[in-house]
Formats: sequence, C-alpha cells, structure tokens
Amino acid sequence: MAITPTSLLSLPIITTGTESGTWGNDVNNGLTQYLDIAIAGSLALTQANFTANALTLANTAGSSSSTGITTTTAQYAILDITSLTANVTITAPTSSKTYYVINGSSYTVTVKASGQTGVTVPSGKNTLVVFNGTDYVSAVTYTPTITVSSATFSTLSTDGTGTVTFGGTGAITVPSGTTAQEPGSPATGMIRFNTTLNQFEGYNGSIWGGIGGANASGCIYVNNQTITSSYTFQSGTSGESTGPITINSGVVITIPSGSRWVVL
Repeated sequence: MAITPTSLLSLPIITTGTESGTWGNDVNNGLTQYLDIAIAGSLALTQANFTANALTLANTAGSSSSTGITTTTAQYAILDITSLTANVTITAPTSSKTYYVINGSSYTVTVKASGQTGVTVPSGKNTLVVFNGTDYVSAVTYTPTITVSSATFSTLSTDGTGTVTFGGTGAITVPSGTTAQEPGSPATGMIRFNTTLNQFEGYNGSIWGGIGGANASGCIYVNNQTITSSYTFQSGTSGESTGPITINSGVVITIPSGSRWVVL
C-alpha cells in the first residue's frame, strides 16, 4: 500500500518512491487540510446534523482527489453547536482526542465514547473534553490557583486544604430564604441568610444557628422562640436566650456541669 494512515488523525504516511504525479495532492488533501482543521478547525453543527438527537463522528482520510472531510469528520478541534430543538449526544472516536465544545444552544450536548456516558455540556456553556482511554471527560478537574473577575458557579469545591479568598471592596451574596427553605440535608459549615429571622445563620453539624452581629443598627439580637431539635452545650460554654422559649416534645437541652443557660 502506497499510503498508510496514522493511528490518531489518519494523516498520510506515503511510502518512499510512490504516488508519482499525485504526491502533492496526497499531501495537500490528506495532510495539510487535516492539520488545519485539527489545530484550528471548527465543525458547525445544528439540529439538522443529528438523527434521533444523536451524531457519530469518525476519522476520515484524504486522497489525491479529495480531502474526504465531511460534517461527521472527527478530526476537527472545535465542536460549535447551535440551534438545537432537543438535548443531543455526540459519539466521538475511542482514540486520543481533545475537543473544545461550544454549546450555543438552549439544550444540553453530551460528548462521549461508544458505550460510555461522557461529558454533558449545559446550555450556553463551553468546555474542553479529552479522551482518557475509556471515555471523554472534562479536561480540567483541578486548578491550584485561579483568579476570576466574573463567573457563575453552580457548585464550587476546593481540595479540602486550600483557602478561598475574595478580594475587592464589594460584597459576597450568599443564598437566602425562609426557615422552611433551609437545605434538607445540610452539611457542617453551611451559611445562608434567613429571611424569616432576618439574620445570617450557619449549620454546626446538628442545628442551624444565628451568626454574629445584631439587627436594628446593631442593637437587637434575634433568636427563635421554639426549640425543635436537641442541643448539648459544649463543656466550658454557656448561652442565653430571650423568652418565651418553648421546647418541643422529645427535645432535650443538655447543660454540662459548670455551664449555664440563661433565658431572659
């Protein structure tokens, strides 16, 4: 065989002394054009490119007569998706490949390997995906240091050892809602603004409680009047509440020796 394709991008490896008279076309159609789309090429996709909301990309190869590049050619660097009418799935080759996915539609786009789950890109979002030997995954899962001037995060997590620093002279807007809207499965350290009590509150691992500060120009501290969950004072601590205070049936307040709970 005069031309052997490379394993990843199907670029031509031309056997020495062959392809007389067509060598230039072989290189232009099979190498130059493919390097162009593999480095900077953008494949524009709309709903019309999908069958039953699915599309399979495959490596193509050029020849002396044509590039062989089509709307399902897998060697493009960028997948630019717009004008969808449903959530879609793109199945890409199970070989080393990276895609920059631009989802400019109102629906989700999933990029995956055959038989796998892949990465789902939300509506209006962009991301970089890479084949890990089994499936397509997010190319960025850890950033040691990042500076963001403006962004929206649905979930932001650190590795457990880092510190998140907010600079500037503005403010941080935390979640707010009524007491009834408190998370059903809270985690220790959560913080929010309670609009029922008009104060900030935090979750200590067992109950929600007010966080520092006072209302009315710093003059009034507010507390609930009904205790709905048991609480144990830590040894060496005391506390106070402004009554009347109602303790629900079955709820126990434990005050260790040397501690005091004062109800005013």
